[in-house]
Amino acid sequence: MAKIILSPLLLALFVMLVFSLIILLRSDKKSAAGSRKKLLIFLVFVSALSLWLVSTPVISLRIAAVLEEPFRDASLIIPDREVEVVTVLSGGIQEGPVSELDTPGDASAHRVIRGVNYFLNSEADYLVMQGALSGEKPERMTELMKELALKMGVSEEDILLESYSRNTREHPRELLEMAEVSSDIKLAVVTSGWHLLRAEREFARYFADLTLVPAEFISHDRPEGFKAWLPQVSGLRTSTRSFHEMIGIIWYHLRYRLNL
Repeated sequence: MAKIILSPLLLALFVMLVFSLIILLRSDKKSAAGSRKKLLIFLVFVSALSLWLVSTPVISLRIAAVLEEPFRDASLIIPDREVEVVTVLSGGIQEGPVSELDTPGDASAHRVIRGVNYFLNSEADYLVMQGALSGEKPERMTELMKELALKMGVSEEDILLESYSRNTREHPRELLEMAEVSSDIKLAVVTSGWHLLRAEREFARYFADLTLVPAEFISHDRPEGFKAWLPQVSGLRTSTRSFHEMIGIIWYHLRYRLNL
């Protein structure tokens, strides 16, 4: 509790709310300058209050639940359909001071762990790692994902790397460029629960037989009591990730509608 109360995020928002409220109550309502100043301070107050709300677990987890709700079915945990290829979508890396200290990012690690477990319990022929980094080593992310899969017991000959797709829209296109993959295969797509809706829409444009495999849920770890209403960095991160995903869904939809 002390860590939350003393966090820079909570302290900064508290100071902004208190001082903007004091200035609003003491501002001159008669002059034009006073009215403009009051409007500006009011906007600061509303912004700080909005940021406070979306940073609280109560609100941020409800926002994330909008994306994850369709994929909470327990039947998705264990393979109950035949699949031929399992593809795992990347979610970033954590770079170290030297490449030997690079590790898969949180989302990538969750997805690989889930994907490997699903693959090992299925009769799929291949496990594909997908995603490219920007910069000089675009293949580094899938290499790290492969290393984790090997440590979990997947045979090297069963792992394929696709290190060209830079985003969700490119994943199915680049997957189809692989000799082992065709549009009529039975494909399982593994990604975070909050990302699965956008992934489903993109892969469904190219593959008729899809199995959706959620790997990571961010809307279930709910603190109890008063601290659930206090702004937290983790809450802000959850809201930011959710808003980013919602904007991505809308943007992809507009691009297809406008043929961009």
